[in-house]
Amino acid sequence: LYRVAEEMCRTEWAYVNTLKALSVDFPKFIENQSLINQRLLVQPDVPNEIARHLHALRKLHLEIAERLQSRLDSWTSRPQIADILLKVGHFLKMSRMFLQQKEELATQLIQNCRQYPDFASAVHNFEKKHFGGLLLVHQLDCVHQRICRYPLLLSTYLKYCSPNSEEYESALETKRLLESVALEIEHGLVEGDNLRKMFHLQRRLYSDYEIIQPGRKLLKEGEVMKHSRKEIHPRFLVLLNDILLYCAPVVHGSSMLRVRNVLPLETLDMPVLPKNDATSKEFHLRNLYLSVTNG
Repeated sequence: LYRVAEEMCRTEWAYVNTLKALSVDFPKFIENQSLINQRLLVQPDVPNEIARHLHALRKLHLEIAERLQSRLDSWTSRPQIADILLKVGHFLKMSRMFLQQKEELATQLIQNCRQYPDFASAVHNFEKKHFGGLLLVHQLDCVHQRICRYPLLLSTYLKYCSPNSEEYESALETKRLLESVALEIEHGLVEGDNLRKMFHLQRRLYSDYEIIQPGRKLLKEGEVMKHSRKEIHPRFLVLLNDILLYCAPVVHGSSMLRVRNVLPLETLDMPVLPKNDATSKEFHLRNLYLSVTNG
C-alpha cells in the first residue's frame, strides 16, 4: 500500500515540476533572454498566457503534493491518503478552463516559432534544459493526462487496501468522484470544441444568420458537389441537431459562405441513395421547397 501511495506522491511532484517549468520557468527564461535579444518579445505573448492559465492549477497541485508527502513521512502513524484527494476532488475541475484554451495556446506557440526564428531557437534551448529536448507544446498535455491518471492510481491503491477498512471505503468514494470529474472535464472539452467549431463557421458566413443558439450542436460539416444538367457546383453542408444549412461559396475558391437554404430537419425526406455502384457517393436532398443531387 505504501508503494502505491509513494508512486502517487512521486508523480504528483513530477506534475508540479512540469507545471512550474511551463508557468514560471518558461516565461522567466524568455524574459531573461529578451534582455539580450529584443526580437524574442513577440505577440501574442504565449509564455505569459500559459502562465496565467496554469497559475491556480500549480498552486492547487503543489498543496496536494505537500499533503501527500506529509502523509508519507508519517505513514506508520497514519497510513492513508484517499481523504486528501477526496477533499480537493471538485477543485480539480478547474483543469477544464486550461484545457479549453490548450489547443489555441499550442497553435499560437507553433505559429510564433514558425514566424520568429529567434523565438523558436530560445524555445528549443528551453526544451533541452527542462524537458530533455521534448517539445514544450507536448508538455501542455500533462494536465489532461494527470486528471485521467488519478482514477487509475486509485484502482491500484484499492487492490492493496483491506476491504473492511475505512481507507478502502474512502478510496472507493474518491475513485468514483475523480472518475466523475474526469468524465465531466471530457464532456466539457467536447462541448467546448463543438462551440469553437460553430464560432469558426459563424465567422465564415457572409450573412446575418446566427448559427449559435441555445441547445444547438454541430453534428457534421463538409463540402459536396451539386450536380446540375450542365455543370457541377461546390456546395457546403452544415448539419446541426435541428437544421441543415445549405451553403455556397461567396465567390469561387473563397472560404466565405453564403447561406442558400435553412432546412429544418423535420421537413427533410430521408436521403435518396442511388443503387448504382458507380454513383454510390451521390445522394439527393429533398424537401417541399428544395431538391438537389450532391456527390
